[in-house]
Amino acid sequence: MRANPEELEGRIAGLGLVIVTQNSLDRGFISLTELRSKRSTHKVAGSITIPMESRESGETPAENLARLTTEEIQLRNFSYNPEQVLSQKLCTCELRPGVIVPMYLLEVSSATDVIPGSESQEVAGLRWTQFTEAVASPQNDLRLRPGTREAVWSYLTYWRNPADFKPLVYSYEQLTDHIPSEIFDQIEKGVSLEEALSQLQLASEPSAKSLILARSSVPRVGSLSFA
Repeated sequence: MRANPEELEGRIAGLGLVIVTQNSLDRGFISLTELRSKRSTHKVAGSITIPMESRESGETPAENLARLTTEEIQLRNFSYNPEQVLSQKLCTCELRPGVIVPMYLLEVSSATDVIPGSESQEVAGLRWTQFTEAVASPQNDLRLRPGTREAVWSYLTYWRNPADFKPLVYSYEQLTDHIPSEIFDQIEKGVSLEEALSQLQLASEPSAKSLILARSSVPRVGSLSFA
């Protein structure tokens, strides 16, 4: 059973975007790869994420959105209406207790180029990702950043029946993917992510090994085009 919006208590910590092509599922959605691990935003290096951006103090949702589409990713040959994007909420996720992030839909044209943002030091590997890669990924394997699976599922639900779609709210306990707090405990002690995973007997899993390798193998520059 899903929580009601008023049952979630905490701060709106930022926003996320599911970026897709208008009227098509063929390209999938835009994803990035995290380069840094942070307990405060519940992410580990190597995990796949939709574009997300923390909200700065005093920032409005529209300003937060504008910064995301400048610093995290950028759109060429396309402009959007902030009010329209912010009216298309797909879901709300409590990434960690008290930290709430709404996820929105941004549909771009087939002529749009999506390129890395101006200050994307914490993410890399911008690419089009098939929906099955997100929804079929094993639960809690650290491949997906928490909230990403829920955002993608929400979009697919919207796609099937836009007229009857209602955004769901996911509490922290209801998220499909969680990062064990012990991983952050070890990282904050100066232990590498690989060592932390090994201590928790996760490094033997292929997905976890791939997660470690992603830190050094993900390209930091480049662009993708719908053309």
